[in-house]
Amino acid sequence: MDQVQRILYAMLDVAADVGWLDTTLNVIDVLRHLVQAGGFPGKGASDERIQLGLNEAELRRLKSAKLKTLRQMASGKPSSLSGLARKKMALIPICRLSAKVLGDQLKITITVQGGRGKRLSSPMVKPGSAGWFLILADEDELLSIKRISLPSRETRLSVPLTEAMKVSTCLLVSDSYFGLDSCVRL
Repeated sequence: MDQVQRILYAMLDVAADVGWLDTTLNVIDVLRHLVQAGGFPGKGASDERIQLGLNEAELRRLKSAKLKTLRQMASGKPSSLSGLARKKMALIPICRLSAKVLGDQLKITITVQGGRGKRLSSPMVKPGSAGWFLILADEDELLSIKRISLPSRETRLSVPLTEAMKVSTCLLVSDSYFGLDSCVRL
């Protein structure tokens, strides 16, 4: 499994180097499926499932509460989650992204709610920390990508903009979890 992850990261580097936004996002999606052992990626599949290692009874309870994504679980009523689901939810970082252009600088703020540390993943995958990709794009062209960890509750970044950079979208994409991505249109 380690070799597969290395190959996928190499594919991600190649796609990012040539500016292919869709291909880069698809490779990240395959990485998440590998980490969560979620099967093969399909259209819309990433937002419609919760991979937390919950048993069938827990999954039925979440379905009856109409909670399909991790972001919905984070904002859901605690009474709709059982003890096991609440414990696992506390381990998952929920990030809020904001970005604005001030002069020739792009100011980005990422606020983290919930846990940090080791990611929840399939037992087949070596344990590791959840990582995030900060992506700057213009329409369908990837302009910049940076892998970041979120060590504190709030992270502030400042990106110098050149005249050639026409950033229209700022994305924060998880490499481990489905349904936690954030997008800000500028």
